Amino acid sequence: MAGSRNLNKSERHRELLRRLQENPLLTDEELASAFGVSVQTIRLDRMELDIAELRERLKSLVSRLLEGEQFIQGYRTMGDVVVLEPGQRVISSMAITPDMVVPRTQIVRPYYLVAQAHTAALHVLPEGQNVFTADANVKFLRPVKVGERLIAAARLADCKQNRWCIKVTTKSRQESVFRGTFHMLTEPQKG
Repeated sequence: MAGSRNLNKSERHRELLRRLQENPLLTDEELASAFGVSVQTIRLDRMELDIAELRERLKSLVSRLLEGEQFIQGYRTMGDVVVLEPGQRVISSMAITPDMVVPRTQIVRPYYLVAQAHTAALHVLPEGQNVFTADANVKFLRPVKVGERLIAAARLADCKQNRWCIKVTTKSRQESVFRGTFHMLTEPQKG
C-alpha cells in the first residue's frame, strides 16, 4: 500500500473509493495506515463520501451475495444445473463474471470452481438425506478468466452404504480446468 502517503484530500478520496470498491472489508485502521493519516481522518472521509462503516458494508455485501440465490441441502448453489439424473450424474454451467476474479490478475478466485463442483456433487445425492462432506481432493489444471463458461460434470463413482464418492470434471471450451473427488456421508433426515 506504499505510495498512498502525502495525497491531498481529493486524491485521498479517489484512492479511498477505489480501494473500498476493490476490497469492501478494509478496516478504518488499515486505511489510516495505508494513507498515513489518523483513523479519525478516515472516518471523516467516509462520512463526506457517504461510505458506510465496515459492519454495514459487510451486511450489504452478504445481502447482495445471497439475494436471489438458491440453496440445496443447506448449501448455496453455484452454477445452473442443465442435466439432472439423481443418483447418477449432474451437469452444471456457470459463466465467469468480473465479480468472481481477482482484479489485479483477472483470474477467477478458486473457491468458485470448488463451489460449482461441490454443488454439482450435492445434486447427485438423493433428496431427503442429511449430508456431510467427509473429504475432497481438488486439482486446478489452469487459470480461468472472465468471460469463460464452465461446464462441471459430476458422476457417481462409488457408493458403499452411506458413503458416496462423486467425481467432478470442469471444462471450459472442451479443455479441463478443474478436477475434484468428493466423499460424502449421508443419513436419512429425522422428523
